[in-house]
Formats: sequence, C-alpha cells, structure tokens
Amino acid sequence: MTSQPNSSALSGFRILVAKNVRHFLEARGFEFVRTKPAGAAPARAGLIRPGGQAAARLPVAAPDPQRFFSVELEARPGINHLRFALDLLVREAVALGRTPVAFKPRFDPRHNLGHDLDTDWERYIDLEQVALHPPGGGEPLRLRLLPSTARASLAPLATAWFERRHVVSAAENRRWDFVLRCNRTGLEVPGVHDAASGLPGYVVKFAPSAQVLALAQAVVDELGDYCAMHVRRDDMLELTEQYPHLDADTRPERMLATLAPHLPPGSRLYVMTNERQPGYFDPLRRVYDLRQFSDFAPLRALLEGPAPDNFLLFEVEKLLFERAALQVHTFTHPEGGRRIALCRDKGWA
Repeated sequence: MTSQPNSSALSGFRILVAKNVRHFLEARGFEFVRTKPAGAAPARAGLIRPGGQAAARLPVAAPDPQRFFSVELEARPGINHLRFALDLLVREAVALGRTPVAFKPRFDPRHNLGHDLDTDWERYIDLEQVALHPPGGGEPLRLRLLPSTARASLAPLATAWFERRHVVSAAENRRWDFVLRCNRTGLEVPGVHDAASGLPGYVVKFAPSAQVLALAQAVVDELGDYCAMHVRRDDMLELTEQYPHLDADTRPERMLATLAPHLPPGSRLYVMTNERQPGYFDPLRRVYDLRQFSDFAPLRALLEGPAPDNFLLFEVEKLLFERAALQVHTFTHPEGGRRIALCRDKGWA
C-alpha cells in the first residue's frame, strides 16, 4: 500500500518551484505581465523582456481623459502610508500623460479600534481638487482623480498590469488604454520612481473633503482662540531603538516643562493623541484649558457605533492642528527644520 503525498506539502513544493522559476527568469531580464485586449476577452499572463524609451516625461502635461493609470496594492497600513501611495499614483499617471484612477483604501484595523472599514477616498479628500505644484514654483496643474468605483466602467479597455519594478516604455504607453502597476506596498520603487525618466518632482496637494472641512470648521468655531499639540505614543513606544526618548519626553510633567516657555497658563490647548490611558493628560488640565475630540459630540460620534472611522477623525484633527495659532509636534523635525517639539528624537509627527 502506497501512501498519498500530503496535500499541504505538495502545495508548498509547487509554490517553491514557481518562486524559483520566477527568480530564474527575472535574473535573465524577463518580467511577468498580465494583459487584456479591448472588449470582454479574459486577461492573459505572459513574459516580456522590457526595454525601449521610457514613457515618463517632463514637464508635466495635462492628462489624457481617455487613457488611465492606477495601482494595485496588497498592503493594509494607515492613512498616511496610503496617501503617499496615492501621491505616487497621481504623479506617475500625469508623467505618463494619463488620467489617475484611485485605488480603494484598505486600512489596517489596528488603527481603527480593531474594526475593518469599507470606505473610499471621497470621504477624506476632494477628488475634484487635486493640484500638482512645480518644484521651482509657478502655476499648479489642477486635475481630477477618478474614484476607485470608476474601475468597473474601464474594464472593457485594453489593459496591462505591470510588475512593481517595470519602467513603462513609450510603446507600451501608446498601446494600452489602461495601465496598472502592481505595487504590493504602494511605496516608491528605486529605479522607477526616482530615475531621470521617472516621476517629476512635483508636490501633490490633496484638498480635504467637504465632510472633513465641515467637521473641522464646527470645532474651530466652538474652540475660538486655541493652540494644538500632537502626542504620538501607543504604537510608537515599542520602537525604542528609533525613539529612545519618546516615553520620557511625553510624560505629563515633561510636556508641561516643554510648553511653559511658549504657552501661558490658562491657554486653550487642543490635544490630538493615540494615548489610550484614561486621565493621562489630567496634570495638564491644572495649567491649561485642555480639549480633546471627546469634548465635541460630532467628533465623538466618529468613534461610536458599530462602524467607527478613526481615519476620518485623524483627517479632521490634522486640519485642526494646521489652523491652530501655535502647533506643538511630537518629534523634532526630521530634516532639521525649526518647530516646537516634545521629543528629542527626530520623526515626521
């Protein structure tokens, strides 16, 4: 009697073989590509040997309304990570002369009180008001970012899905109506996004959505004159090698010492934070008129109920921070810029 091979072991063996074959072919200059001709024909996988003149060009020109570009992601991070991926998407689309199509954001539930969230970018940004600002100054290029729901109407187009590191050639850019880059993380790809023929150094500005603007304005009207402080703790406290001073520098007594030279007693201070310990900021309340999102019913409602949206709260609080008369950051400026910071360690927040 012969024993049957274990199905999981056989599956693992096949995956290993496929991975080795892929590495072998890629080492010899081949790339995998999936293409679909116009119409209802199914997509087909194949191999190409890339080459030819790169399609990305300078200066940025108005995108073609009949040709489209998007990306496909697997990562499920926070909103800042996905906004950076959206930034790259917009710049690459315009560099190819194409209209950008947003991907559907899939957030890490750990950043949303453990809840999955079925949402789209329209909740957070105004897709009709995207601006690309030239690095040397001058008039920005204004464009529309198509929502992820537009993908369904683009399905009949001649489409190509390229690998993460693929440089789209001029010939490929002419041939395909809809080009997608399969970029698992959504982050910048060396040799593609930073090459001389890659993305222009334009700065993308996303305007807040109408909902974000309305919520922020209502809180600003109620706050009156105020200052804002961002205190990033919680998840960051585990990164002791990168931020060795964070815990000590963001304890209440140390924060009071940092604030004293800049903020007179009795000042109204809005605090945005991911600190979960109840009453953590109570020592500051003895000196300042402290406010947090929980003091405002419209913001409190964003985290109540069966479908909380901590990302929408973050977008509103980010606007509140920008509009404050004085801003206090968690970390020292990562590039040496001047700002009031609680922590001696460098970081973006």
